[in-house]
Amino acid sequence: MYGKLWNEVLAELHTKHSFEDKLKFLFSVKGRYLGGNTGDDARAFFQKLDNKIEEIKTLAALDKSSQIGLWGMYPPPSETERQKQIKFYCTQLTKYNFFHYLNVIRGIDKEAIKEIWKAITENKLPYIIALLYELGYVDYLKREYCQEKSNERDKLMGEILDSNPRNIRGNINCLINEDSDGKGHYTAYNHLEKIKDFLKNLK
Repeated sequence: MYGKLWNEVLAELHTKHSFEDKLKFLFSVKGRYLGGNTGDDARAFFQKLDNKIEEIKTLAALDKSSQIGLWGMYPPPSETERQKQIKFYCTQLTKYNFFHYLNVIRGIDKEAIKEIWKAITENKLPYIIALLYELGYVDYLKREYCQEKSNERDKLMGEILDSNPRNIRGNINCLINEDSDGKGHYTAYNHLEKIKDFLKNLK
């Protein structure tokens, strides 16, 4: 019952356009079913529900702090290519549970997530790849979506970051292997120490 119900909740959630409407809907679902079945399936359902509520609260907080708005249906006339790219990143990262990963799985608080998002919006692709790698999100993607195949990982990250999979692979290889031959071309490794300091200061 609860597996089917969760799928129905997600389908209905996609029809809600504002964060406020999404949260109202989820809280109404929680109120409707709370106090019923207390078995393992029910507990798993309510845990998913609570996780989704926290995820949307995080995205709402990011939306308020963003200068361009992450979920505007229509871009303002003055929107730059960079702003469009940032909105693209947010859409894709949300699709693949980046903010859920940070908040629920890693336990990173909302203020720190805002700083991480700010770092993504202010830096170029090699830095972003290094940041996602250091956060453990690259491994999370591979584990959850790619069946442990590196080529699928590179293709998926290319889709998320609007980049050639070869570029993704080259930058990640340089992060993994200090002696990689690609260091003259792929520069993500140049940012690694700076990123480690940045993340350490968030804690």
